[in-house]
Amino acid sequence: QARFLLSPIPLSSLQPKKPSRSELRPPPAARGSSGRLPAPSSSPSLPRCRRQRHPVPAGTQPVPSSASGARERRRPPLHDGERLVRPRKAEGGLAVERERTPAGRLLRPTFVFQNSTTTPAIPTWQSSDMEAENSEVAALVEKITGLHAAISKLPSLSPSPEVDALFTELVAACVPSSPVDVTKLGPEAQEMRQDLIRLCSAAEGLLEAHYSDMLTALDNPLDHLGRFPYFDNYINLSKLEHDLLSGHVAAPAHVAFIGSGPLPFSSLFLATYHLPDTRFDNYDRCSVANGRARKLVGAADEGVRARMAFHTAEVADLTAELGAYDVVFLAALVGMTSEEKADAIAHLGKHMADGAVLVARSAHGARAFLYPVVELDDIGRGGFQVLAVHHPAGDEVFNSFIVARKVKISQEMSA
Repeated sequence: QARFLLSPIPLSSLQPKKPSRSELRPPPAARGSSGRLPAPSSSPSLPRCRRQRHPVPAGTQPVPSSASGARERRRPPLHDGERLVRPRKAEGGLAVERERTPAGRLLRPTFVFQNSTTTPAIPTWQSSDMEAENSEVAALVEKITGLHAAISKLPSLSPSPEVDALFTELVAACVPSSPVDVTKLGPEAQEMRQDLIRLCSAAEGLLEAHYSDMLTALDNPLDHLGRFPYFDNYINLSKLEHDLLSGHVAAPAHVAFIGSGPLPFSSLFLATYHLPDTRFDNYDRCSVANGRARKLVGAADEGVRARMAFHTAEVADLTAELGAYDVVFLAALVGMTSEEKADAIAHLGKHMADGAVLVARSAHGARAFLYPVVELDDIGRGGFQVLAVHHPAGDEVFNSFIVARKVKISQEMSA
């Protein structure tokens, strides 16, 4: 007996026995006739991690222990514009609430493990992209506020080196793409923006009047249109509007342009290059502006000149004549405020013919410091169905524009 107890014990007997290869394989019933493992069920039950109190959420894989025995708790993957927050009611596990931000970016994700007093919540963090956008918007508003203050102190808005330099700097600040949303500005910034739009409107009118007089003083005015600083903008804008309009109106016979001004470039370029058989009626509330426009267009070819007419009238005074047009263009500066713009659109919707198309010029991003914004809700309330919205990204075109069709009364009543 003593010899038996003192006999050495083989070390191999103290090591766990390794299972054979056959023991690692599932039984034949679990393998199927081909010998392959069956495909996983489309809705497997949630696994439970060893030594873990809560079930692992869907989409999360159990994490094996590391060499030190530590475990890593993994969370479900986040998609753009989602955050994890505590729901009102949860039975346990990692609560997920999907929320999309206006810009589609992640906003302050918070990870919270329910029914746990030992695991603290991971601190929230704010997206660096959002912080960068906020800084960019703040810097832009500060710059535009300074330019507004300088423009407000000018003794005159007529073209001059000082006026031209300030408005050139303003346009350069507003034209590039920007994340700014003018509807979210504070009261002081909103008031500044409204006054800046009024100043831009007055300065633009004086600029167009100056160049209209200068061009008509030349022998062949239409050969020198490129002298106007924003000539290329009108060329590109008329092409964009025609290309988008052609998908909804084959060949309009009669078009109205409301707010044509002393330089009727839009209707002139459309009549010359894109709509050679269309008749244009141009409306402006200023008779002097119409006089300048008639003189300039008088230098055009007979085919263009015969299809261009000019009328002095406010948009609110147009009623029965609006029913004769296939397309109505609403200039960007007809209506200085959102309320005035909405009233103009509602008036057009009341008197335009069913099926006629409205092209309303608007603004987007930082360009809304230069021009009023047309709200899509106002388009709908005016009796129109939105067909297309275009926001230019480059600097070749300043204005956005909306194409909408006047809904028939019977359809509007049924809707």
